[in-house]
Amino acid sequence: MESLVQELRGNVNIAVVQPESFSELSLKSVEMIAKEMKVKGIYVSTNKPYSTASKELKELGVLDEITFVDCASGLCGEHPEEEKVIFLKNPADLTNLSIILDEYFHKLGEGSFLVFDSLSTMLIYTPIDVLTKFTHSLGVKIKSHGIKSLILAVNQEAVKELVNFLSTVADKIMYLTIDEKGNLKRIK
Repeated sequence: MESLVQELRGNVNIAVVQPESFSELSLKSVEMIAKEMKVKGIYVSTNKPYSTASKELKELGVLDEITFVDCASGLCGEHPEEEKVIFLKNPADLTNLSIILDEYFHKLGEGSFLVFDSLSTMLIYTPIDVLTKFTHSLGVKIKSHGIKSLILAVNQEAVKELVNFLSTVADKIMYLTIDEKGNLKRIK
């Protein structure tokens, strides 16, 4: 796949990712979208704390292009205080996450991007019915603000039900992996 941005349709895109490719694909998707769209965006991480992800994003040349919403550092006792980092103590705090995202959707405006990493991790901290309502609401906000988004999930049994529910708000659901050459590849 040459261009992830060309694969995105509308505003709400869900990428179901093979488990063995997930870690590499999450940051690669931020890099591809930031470089191809040439706009500022938001990266919500529930998997990688800022201390880890920021180094990788800096190496990829996109750290300055994103506002980092860190839902992972609190789990390992860290509390980053950087200019473009919003720290959330608990990934289950969906109310504050929703408020933060809405605020940044207003600030960044139409045409900016969101990469949300990931629904699978959110399922650890949040019951599926609550997460479904949150993600549906998030999808509606994304559309109303004209944000281009990629919501990531690991391809696992627990995610299938959630993705089925979210098909009503999603503009596109795609199944992705990273091939042996390190290229993004659609598998469905």
